[in-house]
Amino acid sequence: PLKPESGDDEDDYVHDIDFASEHLGLNKSQVNLLHDVRKIRNDVEHPSTVKTPNPTWKKVAGVLKICELF
Repeated sequence: PLKPESGDDEDDYVHDIDFASEHLGLNKSQVNLLHDVRKIRNDVEHPSTVKTPNPTWKKVAGVLKICELF
């Protein structure tokens, strides 16, 4: 099934992560990784003074493993 649009001003990527978690059966560690990467992506697009997680190759590899589940 397709993911419904959130219809609000919240970060849609948060809803995408929840959707993926629900449909792919991701564990808590995988969900946390996706949220960390989302924060990094947001900071690259909209730099802020808020502390964000550091991008690492380990995080890239983790996201790629999750992508393989699709």
